[in-house]
Amino acid sequence: VFINSMLAIYNKIEYRFVVGNQSRLDDHVKAKGKYKDYSWLITQMLVRLYTNEPRITFHISKSGFHLIKLNTASVLLFHGDTLRGYNPNQNGSRLNIQDICIGLFRKSARHFFSGHKHIAMNIHNQWEGVNIISGTLVGNNEYGVQSGFSTISSSQCMFTVQQDGKIEDIYHFNLK
Repeated sequence: VFINSMLAIYNKIEYRFVVGNQSRLDDHVKAKGKYKDYSWLITQMLVRLYTNEPRITFHISKSGFHLIKLNTASVLLFHGDTLRGYNPNQNGSRLNIQDICIGLFRKSARHFFSGHKHIAMNIHNQWEGVNIISGTLVGNNEYGVQSGFSTISSSQCMFTVQQDGKIEDIYHFNLK
């Protein structure tokens, strides 16, 4: 339903998929073939469902990272668990994610967009950009409750990338 409603508004949609940790097929954390999980299976179903729709393109990352260009800005997309201990509040963590970006894509990023932490936050970085962590689409679940996490409302992030590459109008919508 969501993709169809977006197709009614936009002429072209590029769906970028990065693997996370919530949809693993088993409890063992894998490195090789990590992207093949329940989310990947659902994405494969979407790919088949929209096979004859030329306005939508699916991009599935095997590395867990996508570097995209929005207007004049490069944005690195990743789930967050692909870099254990990622914390955009710490300079070393921001440098580490930039180093990974350069190592994978031979280009640097201005902005970084991730999830995993379940807590929405925006941190300005040293590249005149923003490190954004989206909240969570599901809120707290059984794992979170059993692990003693505080109840967090489900949320989704939206932002605008200006022509000059600056990110403005960052909104973390409460979906509850």
